[in-house]
Amino acid sequence: MKPIIVVRRYEDKDLLQMQEVIRNYVMSMFSNAFWFCLFREITLQLIVLSTAIFFIFIGIPLIYCLSSVPVVVVLIAVCVYCSHYNKAIEMSNMHAPVCFVVDLYEPFTILLDKKELEYIHLTEEELKNHQDEIKKMRPKRVVGTISTRNHQALHESAWIYRIAVDPNYSFVQITKPMIFQVMEHAYVNGMFTAETTCAECHEDVRELMLKIGFNIRQIYHKTIIGSSLRVMKAQLGIDLQKFYKNHQNKEILNQQRDYNKSEY
Repeated sequence: MKPIIVVRRYEDKDLLQMQEVIRNYVMSMFSNAFWFCLFREITLQLIVLSTAIFFIFIGIPLIYCLSSVPVVVVLIAVCVYCSHYNKAIEMSNMHAPVCFVVDLYEPFTILLDKKELEYIHLTEEELKNHQDEIKKMRPKRVVGTISTRNHQALHESAWIYRIAVDPNYSFVQITKPMIFQVMEHAYVNGMFTAETTCAECHEDVRELMLKIGFNIRQIYHKTIIGSSLRVMKAQLGIDLQKFYKNHQNKEILNQQRDYNKSEY
C-alpha cells in the first residue's frame, strides 16, 4: 500500500505542524550552507586577520597562531546556524494571504526509506472515495507547505514563497503537486505569471522548477557582507497562459478564472 498525499488549503489547526515542518526544513539546509560559506573568500580573510591579531597584539608565537583556523571554522558554523535558526523562526511566523499544506497518509509499517517511496497524489474530492484505505493508515500529518501572494512589483503576477518539506520525505514528490496547486490557484484568480527566487545552494528547488516549465528571468548576487560574501540567486518565472494552453482541464480552469473572485 503506497502512502497518499493530499494538497489542501491551510487551516488554523495546522499551525503547529506547519511551523515544525518549516523549522526542520530550514535547519536541514545548515550543512550545505556551512560548506558553501566555508570555501568563500571571507574565510581566508578571517584566518589572516585573526592570525595577525594573535601574533601582533597578543604576542602569541606564530606556530600557535594556526589555532585561528579551527576558531574561524567554529565561528562560521555558529554564524550560519544562528542565521538559519533566525530564518526558521521568521518563516514560521510569516503572514501568508494564501497558503497550502500537504497531508500525508502512510501505512503503519514502512520497510523502505521514506525518501524512496512512491506517493499517490489525490485531491480532496478523490480522497473521499478512499476512506477504506485511509482507515488502515496512520493519522494524517502535515509534511509540506507553500504560500503565495500578489507580486509587489509585477502587475497580475503571483509570488511563490515559503516552500518547505519535511526533510524525512521525498522533496520532489511532495513539492511538485504543491507547485501545481499554487499555479492553478493563481491562474483561476486572474494571474498571468508566477514568479519565485532560489539561492544557488538550493539546487533541488531550482531543478524542480525548471523541469516544471519555469524559466530563469535573471541571475543576481545578494550582498551579505560587502563583496566578501555574496549569494547568487536566480529569479524564476512561468507564463501561466502558455502553460495551461493545452491543459486537459482548460475549460474548467477558464470558467473558474472568469467567475472566481481573486484572493490576492
